[in-house]
Amino acid sequence: MQKFRFRLATILKIRHKEEERAQMKLAEAMKHSFNEQEKLRRLTDQFAENMNIIQSRQLAKPTIDQLKIAYNYLDKLKEEIAQQKTKVSLAEHRCRQCQLALEQAVQARKVVEKLYEKRRREYLGKLCREEQKLLDEMGTLLVVRKQ
Repeated sequence: MQKFRFRLATILKIRHKEEERAQMKLAEAMKHSFNEQEKLRRLTDQFAENMNIIQSRQLAKPTIDQLKIAYNYLDKLKEEIAQQKTKVSLAEHRCRQCQLALEQAVQARKVVEKLYEKRRREYLGKLCREEQKLLDEMGTLLVVRKQ
């Protein structure tokens, strides 16, 4: 009997590669999301630190120009924080998209693998039946020769 050959083997390889690509994209998206969250954390820490500095300096009675400069800087930080929050939400959305793409790639690969396993079991069953048939024929010939 001929050797087992799965006709969709190339599709299975393609599905494996697609899954690997989806995993890589997810890893990159997660790294990007982490970096964006880290930037947001730094900005909020910087904002809180500057607020503390301004509050401590208010006890020393700063000038109006100094307060204007400080509050303008805080306003700029608030804008940067708002922009960074938008970037973080976009990065998280990208992560979710990559996770869905990975789930779809895994599911597509599993479908082809199940088909592969089904065909392999069919092949092995057929092989066993042919082997049993051959053994039965050999047994029959031995019985006939002995008579």
